[in-house]
Amino acid sequence: GATISSITYGITVSLYLLSCYLLIRERNRVEFKKQLPLLIFITVSFIPDTIFVFSFTAFTQMAFIDDRDQSGEPSTFKNNMLSMPVDDAGNAAFILLSDTLVV
Repeated sequence: GATISSITYGITVSLYLLSCYLLIRERNRVEFKKQLPLLIFITVSFIPDTIFVFSFTAFTQMAFIDDRDQSGEPSTFKNNMLSMPVDDAGNAAFILLSDTLVV
């Protein structure tokens, strides 16, 4: 899951940067003001994705590296610690904020 998530986040970053470039490259001020709401929307919708990926990465690091010495495998750690603030923050940011922007 972590590899697929990282790959799709990389695709998201490249699409975000390409979209920003295409929206910002307008030469005159009137055209830029037309594109500004779209630029704000894609930036605000990109932020929860970034929070999710960073929290998912931190949680995976805790499971496989930092807290490796707990009894059981990393999957046991993940099952026991699903309510950690790091995991909750990432899920809440991704699900609640992204879905709110779509609606």
